[in-house]
Amino acid sequence: MLNLAYSSASSFCHLQTEIFGTQVKPAIVHRDLKSKNILVKKDGTCCIADLGLAVKWFSDKNGVDVPPKTLVGTKRYMPPEVLDQSLNRNHFQSYLTADMYSFGLILWEVARRCVSEGIVEEYQLPYHDLVPTDPSCKDMREIVCSKKLRLSLPSRWSSDQCLRQMEKTHDRVLGTQPCFSTHSPASKENTCQNVRVTEHYNLIQQKISLAKAHPKRLSLVVRGHEEELEAFTNVDPEHSHASEQL
Repeated sequence: MLNLAYSSASSFCHLQTEIFGTQVKPAIVHRDLKSKNILVKKDGTCCIADLGLAVKWFSDKNGVDVPPKTLVGTKRYMPPEVLDQSLNRNHFQSYLTADMYSFGLILWEVARRCVSEGIVEEYQLPYHDLVPTDPSCKDMREIVCSKKLRLSLPSRWSSDQCLRQMEKTHDRVLGTQPCFSTHSPASKENTCQNVRVTEHYNLIQQKISLAKAHPKRLSLVVRGHEEELEAFTNVDPEHSHASEQL
């Protein structure tokens, strides 16, 4: 589970990081992250596919290359700010945090299939117990925005060190509490952004910590992310809750 989670997180971080130099890469957000768009190679490493809805950030132009319509993607994986259309389409960080929510759902799918104490859940899609097989935007908006419901977590997660950390990540990334601490759409989005961007920062820090502890096992997964921390200059490291163990 660790290899899948951190390899996909590495791909996710690379996608959203702007690279300068002879081979310039703009910062990119996916806008349709889901488990079907994460490809797993034979060696267990992951890569992100299907960039048809992706948005690019041009730092020199200080603008986002995005069509007017923001209600795009796979409905089941849409974050609340996309479903209720409160997302600020002119702010790149809004798209970044929206991707972070979708990525949190993918981590939930992976963690459910992790065996602990001989127990493992059968595979299910996010919100399988709350919405129809092919939910509409209205269905998802009712559950995620109006009722503010989130994914159900197996009770066994709390007794396993690795899955317990996944449970904490789930609460922070998906906004079970902090994203809905106010009633203002703008305040709600800003709070979600702070929480998810900080968690993004934490993911990179965790990968670096694990690389130092297990260099042979994880070096290929985390290589180069020391530099990525510089991309998060608007995140206060003192508020980081990164753990040295996952």
